[in-house]
Amino acid sequence: MNFIAMKDVLRETESGLAIVGRHLIPEKEMAVRPMPSLREDFLSAEEAKAVSEHNRRYAEGLEIAPKLLLAWLMLPTRCNQRCRGCYARNDKKTREETMPPFYSEEKFAEMLASLKKFGVRTIGYAGLGELFTMKHPMNARQYIDRIVSAGFQMLIFTNGSLLTLEDVEWLAERPVSLIISLRDIVESEHNRLVGVNGFRKSVRAIEFALHAGLAEQNRLGVEIPVIRGNEDRVVNDFIPAMRHLGIIPYAEQYMQVCTSPEERKLGLSFAEAREFFRQAQAVERKYGYAHEPCFGQRMLSQGMCLRPIFSVTIYPNGNVTPCPGNSEVLGNVLTGSLDEMLRAERYKGWLRQFKLCACSVFYTEQPGDIPTELPAFLEEFK
Repeated sequence: MNFIAMKDVLRETESGLAIVGRHLIPEKEMAVRPMPSLREDFLSAEEAKAVSEHNRRYAEGLEIAPKLLLAWLMLPTRCNQRCRGCYARNDKKTREETMPPFYSEEKFAEMLASLKKFGVRTIGYAGLGELFTMKHPMNARQYIDRIVSAGFQMLIFTNGSLLTLEDVEWLAERPVSLIISLRDIVESEHNRLVGVNGFRKSVRAIEFALHAGLAEQNRLGVEIPVIRGNEDRVVNDFIPAMRHLGIIPYAEQYMQVCTSPEERKLGLSFAEAREFFRQAQAVERKYGYAHEPCFGQRMLSQGMCLRPIFSVTIYPNGNVTPCPGNSEVLGNVLTGSLDEMLRAERYKGWLRQFKLCACSVFYTEQPGDIPTELPAFLEEFK
């Protein structure tokens, strides 16, 4: 395939195709300017704070009902990759061979109505597999149209390897934003980490999305986990290349909720993460984006994750948790209703005690800021 939109950032190397960007870093800092955010992304920092405060008041009995802005529907779809450390455990083959059936039509309609009632405006797809493998009881396009016709916009995480140009142009006609997942910006490394030769297909999807104008409309992001060995590439190649193309870069700390002891070693320590964020912010300032890292931040250009306070995640087996990286089960939509769960004392109690969703290492200003109590899988990174 000829890469036209991405020609400035792609090079053939001894390790295969690679995304390069260090030659594009401006010599002088640009004037400070507003940072672009994904159109169907979560919400502004101000809105996140306002809704979080509303829900904390609700937990104390000072508001009538909670507010939600985002919901993740984790469909019974399979994945065509086996990424190391996958939080859905696709790499470990521990999921049931027979996936749960899709929600019944009655239950699906009830869920969408409840989400709308509580204020959800974006339905996200981030797993448990790859959305575009979906065939039954509807295919991916039919599912997206069903969500959109119910009045929601969509945020779709995808490895992009199954997308055609026709698919992306079809998506561009709907209120949908894409975040395409890479595991590295070097072909051989990416393919090793995902278990298949998928790098060129994922890059092809980015090319298609650029062709369809998604970046110009702030509807295209690319995510990459920061792990030992790729920090320099992420800071000096990935971020500049994405900024050059007008794509929003999601460089995030390696999620540790389902890693094996061996995979856990891929993650950065708190000290290493601190240095990564400082180096990344220095590159961002070259592009006029002045945003200082803050406590609890695990992703470039986003503050401490408050997503669990204003979102819910619904799994194929009906279990409901606050977010995909949180294991607190609030109830089950197959045996009860979302309305009942969100008005229950269990949910209010969870809101009252929530402090930080530590699914990975996060930014701390200094070693003394690292919490004394952390999930067991993060203790070794202090």
